[in-house]
Amino acid sequence: MKSKRIVLIFLIFFLFINNCSIINPVDIEKKNRMISQIITYALNNFHYTDKELNNDLSDKIFNEFFSYIDYGKRYFLQSDIDKFRKNKEYFDNYFLDGNYNYIYEIFDTFLIRVKEGRNITEEILWKPLEFDKEEKVQLDGKKREYCKNRKELKEYWRKYLKYRTVLRYFDIIEERKNKDEKTDIDYSSIEKEARKRVKKAMDQFFKRLLDFDKKEQFDIYVNTVTRIFDTHSSYFSPYEKENFDLEMSGKFEGIGAVLSESEGNVKVVRIVPGGPAWKEGNLEAEDVILKVKPGKEKDFQSLLGLGVDDAVKLIRGKKGKPVILTVRKPDGRIKDITIVRDVVTLEETYAKSSILQLKNKNRKIGYIKLPKFYHDFNDSKGRRSSDDVKNQIEYLKDNGIEGLILDLRNNSGGALRDAIKTAGLFIENGPIVQVRGKRGKISILRDLNKNIIYEKPLIILINKFSASASEIVAAALRDYGRAVIVGSEQSYGKGTVQNMIRLDDLLSSKYEKFSPLGALKITTQKFYRVSGKSTQVKGVSSDIVLPDLFSGMEIGEGENEYSLPWDTIKSANYDKNNSIEKINIGVIKQKSRNRVNKDLNFKIIQNYAKFVEQNRGETEVSLNINKRKQRHEEIQKLIDRYEDIDYKDTIEIVDKTEKTSTEEDKEKYQRYFKSIYSDIYLYETLNIMNDIIIEQK
Repeated sequence: MKSKRIVLIFLIFFLFINNCSIINPVDIEKKNRMISQIITYALNNFHYTDKELNNDLSDKIFNEFFSYIDYGKRYFLQSDIDKFRKNKEYFDNYFLDGNYNYIYEIFDTFLIRVKEGRNITEEILWKPLEFDKEEKVQLDGKKREYCKNRKELKEYWRKYLKYRTVLRYFDIIEERKNKDEKTDIDYSSIEKEARKRVKKAMDQFFKRLLDFDKKEQFDIYVNTVTRIFDTHSSYFSPYEKENFDLEMSGKFEGIGAVLSESEGNVKVVRIVPGGPAWKEGNLEAEDVILKVKPGKEKDFQSLLGLGVDDAVKLIRGKKGKPVILTVRKPDGRIKDITIVRDVVTLEETYAKSSILQLKNKNRKIGYIKLPKFYHDFNDSKGRRSSDDVKNQIEYLKDNGIEGLILDLRNNSGGALRDAIKTAGLFIENGPIVQVRGKRGKISILRDLNKNIIYEKPLIILINKFSASASEIVAAALRDYGRAVIVGSEQSYGKGTVQNMIRLDDLLSSKYEKFSPLGALKITTQKFYRVSGKSTQVKGVSSDIVLPDLFSGMEIGEGENEYSLPWDTIKSANYDKNNSIEKINIGVIKQKSRNRVNKDLNFKIIQNYAKFVEQNRGETEVSLNINKRKQRHEEIQKLIDRYEDIDYKDTIEIVDKTEKTSTEEDKEKYQRYFKSIYSDIYLYETLNIMNDIIIEQK
């Protein structure tokens, strides 16, 4: 959504960069200097706010930078901060001038402190810790001062490591309970094992910090600067940009395994059904990957000490190229597995649909779960969320549904054009969202298709994690009176528009040796509902609010220090559908409230939310084993009760059999079906839809 004016400025800046004297292709420092010059110009000229990178922002950059690299205040001493603070007024100039020597000096000191932290950790975890002593540790860095000396720092590390060990202590007990092992064992052995696990995890953590090279240090500093403009503007390194594109497309070339870090190892979490690893058959969940041979001409590379991102870089590769993994099986066997890379489709990112009905009510209700608004911009034949939703609605209609639930919970947004098309499936035509740019110019983005794909009752299910494009769809369909919104009190509240600027596009071919430069995601506009209200901070409110598991947590755009404010503009001209007016929403709401008040499972959620609410400000925690045990058991009891929620005897998936015709399909849909049966919010939304259908007849 770049205006002609922005394109013109880009062209002018393109010429500026091509003739800029600072670009002399010699080393990485000049490449970084080039990146900062482009980003500075873009922030000053294209960012939605009128902020400029100057001395007024230096103090904020300074504070944000140190908060970013040492939020817990476990590394720097107060004397370090005092020393660096003397130059805080120059923190904008370092970026403007492309001179990062002082930033590297700070990181040099930081890495010295990290080594000291590693040595302190080894010393403290060498011997048993006392769990009976009554003492507390403050976990929130904002509520702590930097330590005055090494003695004070060491004391804080002792408490912090004790806290980590206590958590591992209870993890081990739970593991043994789950394996039906005897719990009346020598607790000193559990304490020893807990320390061992903490030591292993901390070693891995310290290694990652100490491996920071100047490129990573540069990236951190750049993102500190961009975050001062607003929380959603950020610099993407070439690798991060690649991952972003893959996430948007929902596919990549690799082996199809989900990995995680566990106790310092890279472990397989699950295998993607239908992917290369699934077809090969030997790689399994819980396998630990020890080494990787990326290609024929390359040697095995150990994953010891590497994080998941680095492991993925080695494993991922071009379609048709083999990769050899050396893995350790859960039973201890070491095995080499050869997998030929192929295109992997991340099915969990794609829309899924089912025909559901409550077993005591003979009404078919369509259900579409849309995790994000995906769009493969690199492939004209690639999948698009709006097309998938349209096709699934047609399928559901052909099977006689009487109502439709569009589930946008945890949908963080995505492609705006697909959000507009998706909203347009439910209205004749008209404006979907208004967009205001930096200079105040307002554009109206419309659904131009007069066809309505679905006209029967519609519910949109949201929660606190529904953001951006998902809020646009929910807001538009609510303003048109086309949908009832059900879920959390409000959605996330991200009402800003970001454009992705590929920095390489601003350079001529003579500087190709510097490629790739990465990209800048920059906030250039704000979203407004057709009614004129911004979705920023306040989000979209639900018509029918259900007890929220996260109600006691500080979640949402308003919690971000540098988020843009809420405001309003003039309403757009649009014709309300008014299908909601045909029902008595007050009656529907009261029926839902009556059910919720009687439902023991919702009581569990309310108790959990109340517990979180009461304890969310408690960042100074006790290290006494008995008090921690009491708190642990209290939390575990709430979690266990929540995880035991099951509506398998109440919710029927009518078209379940048709979706599992092959072994691949069975595995693909297994988690999806399980999530439906355990979803208390979906269960109540089905009840609400039944009430709406009755009310409209």
